[in-house]
Amino acid sequence: MNSDFQAVRENLFPASHGAIEDWEAFPWHRDRTNRIHAHKAHSSQAIAIDVFGTIKMSRDRDRTFDAIAGGVGVAPGGPWTITLEWTDTDRLLGEPRPTQVDALAVGSMAGRGLRP
Repeated sequence: MNSDFQAVRENLFPASHGAIEDWEAFPWHRDRTNRIHAHKAHSSQAIAIDVFGTIKMSRDRDRTFDAIAGGVGVAPGGPWTITLEWTDTDRLLGEPRPTQVDALAVGSMAGRGLRP
């Protein structure tokens, strides 16, 4: 593993490592010199991987996301799919460029709207 990936692994919570299936193909945020940002302590990508990657790898993923969904008024219901570095290629927000988010969680009740 090259030194960039080693530095990133050392900055990530160990339980999140398995959420990245292919470290070389993963869409890492990079600087102008092509160095991966996720080795930095305040990297938004690293914190998203830490939190969502750890939950993604957890046996309690569905219960965890059901609890979060219920707490914010979204319909709970797994199974939940977690995608790290999701790009809105359909441009659902109508923006000129596809929206990119660090993490996306979608449950089986997606599209059912907010709970009353």
